[in-house]
Amino acid sequence: MWRKDLADTINAANEQLGIALRWEHRSFKEQGIDREPTIHIGAVANALERKGIQTERGNINREIIKNNMLLEQAKEMLMLAKQELHSAQYVKIKNTAVSVKNEVMEMIAKVRKRKGRLDLPIVSGKHLRRISDRTALQSADNAEKFITTRKIDSFESLAKFTADKEQKYSQLETVHLSKGRN
Repeated sequence: MWRKDLADTINAANEQLGIALRWEHRSFKEQGIDREPTIHIGAVANALERKGIQTERGNINREIIKNNMLLEQAKEMLMLAKQELHSAQYVKIKNTAVSVKNEVMEMIAKVRKRKGRLDLPIVSGKHLRRISDRTALQSADNAEKFITTRKIDSFESLAKFTADKEQKYSQLETVHLSKGRN
């Protein structure tokens, strides 16, 4: 309570004099400051220190000040290391996301590189007769657009997509044929 009253009195006087310096009565620990406080050196040791004569208490305070500086540097280095780690993790996640394989697109790229177009064995097919421009089927750009827009990333997902469309087409064909007979 005395320290608080003293700090309040000093702060009020400083305010009247226009001095921006503020005194705090609470300990570093109470303020949440992770720093070791210096010790009181007393009037005699203080007079000797001002004359340039080192005292035991002055040496203790110099050691405390040095340790506090090292602690601050270590905190800064830790903060920078955490930031670098976070950045490295972000880059790793970003690169991982970019390097996710799409086996269908890889196959298209390999065939395109070798032949300049898709040289797929398109000879016949149940629905092939309905396509007027069969050369469009061998366009790598069209194939890549088709794979990308439908989010097909493996031959398994391509087979599932094909099976789903085949089932829907069969249902539509059945409905169409039944309406034609009526």
